[in-house]
Amino acid sequence: MAPIPASFFERQLDEMLTQLQCFVEIESPSTDKRALDLMGESIVDQLTPLGPTIQIDSQRNAGDNIVASWQGSDGRSDGGFLILCHFDTVHPVGMLLENPVRVEGDYVYGPGTLDM
Repeated sequence: MAPIPASFFERQLDEMLTQLQCFVEIESPSTDKRALDLMGESIVDQLTPLGPTIQIDSQRNAGDNIVASWQGSDGRSDGGFLILCHFDTVHPVGMLLENPVRVEGDYVYGPGTLDM
């Protein structure tokens, strides 16, 4: 498989930054189940048009886990690759007032932008 050229990402940069800002502005502290589930719903909304099978692994005290899988052209969903991530912005609700999402030069700032 050939590497994806940088121009592919450059053409999508504005859209990716807009989506990152939307995710960060949901504000999802690590210990706030309601906020985490709102973030999860937003992620599901983004995944749905891509046609996956989505399973929600409900959690009692933490944000629900989201499992999305896509079938290959042969109808199988085994193999492939795994994307594993957390989707909490960690910081408490209200931190956006002190640290709003912004782009300065080649850097994006705001709660959770470093690892989202």
